[in-house]
Amino acid sequence: MPLEYAIMFYVGYLLKRNETLCFNAYTFVIACLIFILSIPYYEFSVSPNWYRLITSIPATIILINISNFIVKMWGDNACNVYRSLISLGQNSIMVYLLHFLIVGFTLQVIDVSIIPSLPLFLALVFVSFPIAHICVIVGRVVSENKLLARFLFGKYDGK
Repeated sequence: MPLEYAIMFYVGYLLKRNETLCFNAYTFVIACLIFILSIPYYEFSVSPNWYRLITSIPATIILINISNFIVKMWGDNACNVYRSLISLGQNSIMVYLLHFLIVGFTLQVIDVSIIPSLPLFLALVFVSFPIAHICVIVGRVVSENKLLARFLFGKYDGK
């Protein structure tokens, strides 16, 4: 699993260095095609790491482009969707660290291996935003303790 994270880190680094490639219409269409063709064969807890990468890299490119579209469309407007994405971006460390607890509990209650890939993907798209916001709320409560805020989230008030 750590190799998978390292590869995604470097993909993110390369996409940031080559933003014109990431926001290119051809790249978006190719990412959509790869994702659409690979997702029906993806099994949530069974697919090997290399297949998860083949699915998650195009998904990342798609989500970056959708986020960019939302920012361009509603960036000047005080839109709830835009503010929500900004909040999640500013608190991504909270989401990253805490979502394992919520998802882990959910996976003990629900057996996702029996759900077909496409309906599972659609359900996860709609469930991911509330889970991310719950993580931010829990993270803010935990951050009330200065020691935990410093240790878990790297927040330091400078005193």
